[in-house]
Amino acid sequence: MNRIKAWWGKNKKKTIAVIITEILTGFFLSFLVNANFGTDPASFLSLAVNARTGIAFGTLQLSLNAVLFAPMLIFSRTRYLGVGTIANMTLIGYSSDLNRFVMSRIFPVDFFTHLPVRIVFLIIGLTGFIICCAIYMNLSVGLAPYDSIPNIIRDYTHLPFTPVRMCWDFLFIVLGMIVGGRLPHVGNVLMALFLGPTVSFVDRHFFRKIRN
Repeated sequence: MNRIKAWWGKNKKKTIAVIITEILTGFFLSFLVNANFGTDPASFLSLAVNARTGIAFGTLQLSLNAVLFAPMLIFSRTRYLGVGTIANMTLIGYSSDLNRFVMSRIFPVDFFTHLPVRIVFLIIGLTGFIICCAIYMNLSVGLAPYDSIPNIIRDYTHLPFTPVRMCWDFLFIVLGMIVGGRLPHVGNVLMALFLGPTVSFVDRHFFRKIRN
C-alpha cells in the first residue's frame, strides 16, 4: 500500500494528464472517422476490419494492441510499459465510439455528406489527434504496443525515430488496404507523414526543455 501511495504521489499529474489526453485523442479520432478522409494507420486497419465484421471499433483497437503486446514485452521487457499503455489501449477506441454515437444524435443524418463540413472536421481532427499523440508519447508513462514497436526498432537498429515511425505507419496502411480493399485517403497519408515528425518536434522543443 505504501508503494502504491508513493507511486501515485510521484506520477499523479502524469497519470491524470495521459488519461485526459487519450480521451481527447478518441474525441478527435471520431472527427476523422466522420469526416471520412482517413485516420491514423492503426485505426485505418481497425475500421477496415470493422466494415467487414461489424465488431466494435474500440474492441478492434484493443485487440490489435493485445496482439502486439507480446512482442513489446519480449523485445523491450517493461521499458515501454506503464499506465499510458493501458490508457491508450482502452480509452481511444471506446472514446471514439462514444463520441460518434453522441454526434449521431446531435447532427442530422446527412450532416457529414457535405464537403465543407468534412474538410473542417478533417482539419480539427487531424491537428488535435496528432498533438494529443505527441503529448502522450512524450509523457514517458508507457506506450501502447502499436506505438512502442517503432521505438523498439529504433533501439535495436539505432535508426532515427522519424523514418522508422513513418515506415511502420505506412505498413499498417498497406495492411488496411489488404483487409478492406480500399485506397487510403489524404488523412491516412498526412497522418503517416506528420505523426513521427510531430512527436520528435514536441519532444525537442517542449518536453526536453522541461526535463533539462
